[in-house]
Amino acid sequence: MTTSENLRRRLDETDALIAIYDEAIELISKDEVDAARQAVEEESTSEQTHETTSFSLRVTLRGDGDEGGATASVDAAQCEVTIRMPSGYPEKEPLELVSLMSDRLSREEGTALLQRAREFIPDAGEECAYQIISDVQQLFKELVAKVRSIEVEKRAADVKDEEETDYHAVISIDHMNESREYLRIIKKWCESNGLSARVYHKPPCRESGKRVEGVMIALRGSNNGIKSFLTRLRTDLVDVDSKGNKCKERNSTLLCHRKSTTVKDGERPIADFDGFLVEPYRDETALEDALAKLNLLHVGDGSQRFV
Repeated sequence: MTTSENLRRRLDETDALIAIYDEAIELISKDEVDAARQAVEEESTSEQTHETTSFSLRVTLRGDGDEGGATASVDAAQCEVTIRMPSGYPEKEPLELVSLMSDRLSREEGTALLQRAREFIPDAGEECAYQIISDVQQLFKELVAKVRSIEVEKRAADVKDEEETDYHAVISIDHMNESREYLRIIKKWCESNGLSARVYHKPPCRESGKRVEGVMIALRGSNNGIKSFLTRLRTDLVDVDSKGNKCKERNSTLLCHRKSTTVKDGERPIADFDGFLVEPYRDETALEDALAKLNLLHVGDGSQRFV
């Protein structure tokens, strides 16, 4: 076979790829292809030109079955495959798979995919660009499906962790003017969210018998349940002000909100507690003892005390 016939084969295959992939294909060496096509048409290509003309193309492939291009959705998994047809291809040299790039794959995954795809490239003698590109797309689809499966499993695990993992929180509230109604409301919240609670406060004020101060609430339950409780504490009417008007809680502080397994090294896990229990305390020492029994006396790394 003459070099001009070999060149014609490269041009014919390039044209076929352009027809198949349309806007998803980019001729990196467009000038070389155009010049070679013109020279072949004019039958004036020199032997030297035949021997040095090579073509490079980049194809954008989708990982969900179809080629890329103008109709590809913006969130579709895509990869860019660059191939090179050396001057001796297809008769004397094999096709070259130059690179494979995708935002959906890590560098290691992309490199492994490229190496695997190169194993499918046949020796010189036949046109194979379309088949190799198809093989790459199939491998890419399989890898994307695997990556997505792992992502789905991780999201499911995160959701399960969000909904079911045992969390706890400690909230400090300056006072409750109408403590009986306040406590009734937060008990209802705990029941509706599947939370357990321990509420500690100083003895009621002698003047009214209703106002309590120095309130500390320990919650235990799902992360979502605790979040719902905290939201309602900020948005719902739970108390009355000095004039007897219903009001929201504006003097509370979230001291911690974390997994119950998150404790300082060497400390015991947070103690399990169930139900809703209100316990008045005489003084700060008694409050510390109560929190210490739950292993909730300290915050963060244990260097700070709640009280």
